Amino acid sequence: MKCVDLFRFVSGLICLAVAVMVSADPVNAEDWPQWRGVRRDAKINDSTLVDKLPEGRIPLRWSVPVGPGYSGPTVSNGAVYLSDRQGESPKIVERILCFDAQSGI
Repeated sequence: MKCVDLFRFVSGLICLAVAVMVSADPVNAEDWPQWRGVRRDAKINDSTLVDKLPEGRIPLRWSVPVGPGYSGPTVSNGAVYLSDRQGESPKIVERILCFDAQSGI
């Protein structure tokens, strides 16, 4: 590899690394950004969570029809992400859906 080509390659890698570091978004404590939570231990350390649910039915904030899928919802930055499948075999389409956590839109 020529010295000029090596310099361009290394320069490109450095630029890519800087771009990734600058664009990285820190995770908020309220978010559930990945499978099983922030530390992937399925635990939420939040003193505002209730210990016991109220009697009767819990009020439904919103509902959206989705197809079957392989994942549970992921919540991050005020959005709910979910994957599902639409259609019949062999023409099944997999989708990733994004909803506003407050309104479901």
